[in-house]
Amino acid sequence: MLEGIIDQIEHLRWEDLLDLVIFTVLIYGVLTWLQDRASRAVLIVSAILSSVFLLARAFDLYLTFRAFEYGAIFLLLSLVVVFQQDIRHGFEKLSTFSSRLRNRSSTAGEGWIDVVAEAVATMADDRTGALIVFPGEESLDRHLRGGVEVDAIVSLPLLLSIFHPKSPGHDGAIVIDSGRVTMLGLHLPLTKHVESLHDGGTRHAAGLGLAEVSDATILVVSEERGTISVCHDRRIETIASADVIGRINGLAIETSSHRHRRFLHLPRLSIAIAITLLSFLILVDRSDTLQRTLIVPIEYSNLPEQSELLEPRTSFAEITLAGPRPAFDLLEPSSVSISIDLSQHPRDTPASIATAHQVTGIPSDLAIESVNPATLFIELKAKGNTP
Repeated sequence: MLEGIIDQIEHLRWEDLLDLVIFTVLIYGVLTWLQDRASRAVLIVSAILSSVFLLARAFDLYLTFRAFEYGAIFLLLSLVVVFQQDIRHGFEKLSTFSSRLRNRSSTAGEGWIDVVAEAVATMADDRTGALIVFPGEESLDRHLRGGVEVDAIVSLPLLLSIFHPKSPGHDGAIVIDSGRVTMLGLHLPLTKHVESLHDGGTRHAAGLGLAEVSDATILVVSEERGTISVCHDRRIETIASADVIGRINGLAIETSSHRHRRFLHLPRLSIAIAITLLSFLILVDRSDTLQRTLIVPIEYSNLPEQSELLEPRTSFAEITLAGPRPAFDLLEPSSVSISIDLSQHPRDTPASIATAHQVTGIPSDLAIESVNPATLFIELKAKGNTP
């Protein structure tokens, strides 16, 4: 086992290093996705399928291995259909990584937080319903419906007027981003887990619904009970008026630093590297040399004008190749041939050609053990002079 590992390290190519880096990045992304949003069922299904594949590979279970080989596309499509919401969520996170680079670090100490807290407390005392959305790092465009775009500095009169019962958009939600009201009169997706709402109404269902599909934080003021609830990370909880400032303040600090914490998670990266190296050692076995024999065509090209090739001529050859299993995985038998260029052969002069030097379509890691016939004898004649 140790000798095989050392042999693989000694034969490591720059292509293998690039392969390892790409695979590590993919595994890191998958681990991040699974930990943050995806259902545990994804991890369980992936682990089972990976275990069965490794067993089929280790014990040469031909039928099972072929089923994986030919059914890979079907399995991929099935996973996309079943987990499309989580996959879409993952792509949204990738797209917003580069687009949401605004610095929020200075918002924690700004006065708009106190203004929002005062407005929320006032509306709770007056039994005025309100729905306020604080975006995270992910785009909310796909989840929001309707609304009017605005760009107004947060102020107490503005918030109280937006949610005044006689205001046209008081039933909708507003978005506050970095101390500015950017949208109002919005409709949010409703949660399907109504049992989590307890005595909450439509506003609570909308707040929890958005928290289930994004990393936004939503404040909900109940018109019936005068309570304040916060929705985040698929959960809803009731808080006191005095806790509103702390929650919004914590949200601003978390948002400004969360991007940097998520950029590189060392334990997760270590796991990704370990999985990559283990997969490389198991799946890419370069110490196991295989042999395979192919029947390939002999192609004659560039026949000079007014010339013809004397018969009989050989049309097929038998080639025996040797090399590691991964190299054979890259081999495309239909692309392998023996190509004889006739343009440089003079007429009326028999010539012998070593067929091993004329083989094309062989990956660089594969060696030609033998070719039958090893030599081809050809002779060109002018047309009409064939004996």
